[in-house]
Amino acid sequence: MSNPYHAPAADLSALRHGDASYAPSLFAIEGRIGRVRYLAYGLGAVFAAMVLWYAMAAVPIDVGPNLYMAPSVVQALFLLFAGTVLARRRLHDLGFSGWWAPIQFIPVLGIPFVLWLLAAPGVRTPNRFGPAPAANARLAIATASVAALLLATSLLQTGAFFYVRLTTQSAMERQLNLPPTPWPISWRTWPYWLPH
Repeated sequence: MSNPYHAPAADLSALRHGDASYAPSLFAIEGRIGRVRYLAYGLGAVFAAMVLWYAMAAVPIDVGPNLYMAPSVVQALFLLFAGTVLARRRLHDLGFSGWWAPIQFIPVLGIPFVLWLLAAPGVRTPNRFGPAPAANARLAIATASVAALLLATSLLQTGAFFYVRLTTQSAMERQLNLPPTPWPISWRTWPYWLPH
């Protein structure tokens, strides 16, 4: 006769010590991913969106002028979905709800939010969203390194573009004796107290 008050015989030692982990899948919607995979999968999503856009734009179809934007719209929707899923999985690794993921699309809050997702270490033990992700593979580390290099290069290039644009416009205004253009209309994104 079995005793209904007998203790369960399942071995829960792996969960008790936090040793449980799983290998995250690239195409999974659920689960957790760490910082390296977040960066690597994000680069993969951007690359896939570029391939998708070029494939759609290469199809020679005689369409009206409004349908020429279709590849860009499909690309934007794909990146919106991929960015939300990746941020959701990263938030799960940090122990937060995935409902915080749309913050990345708010103009002022998005950049610090994504930088926080890239910098904050995840929870090393299983949490309410599942076990911790397994150690990163070499391919994920290499892809994340390339993504970090591309991100740093693009930030430097954007800063250089706006600096050159600002100094060129300021020089043209001084040369033509024009009053400075008000900020909302011009490319003046550089703070006025910094040297030109």
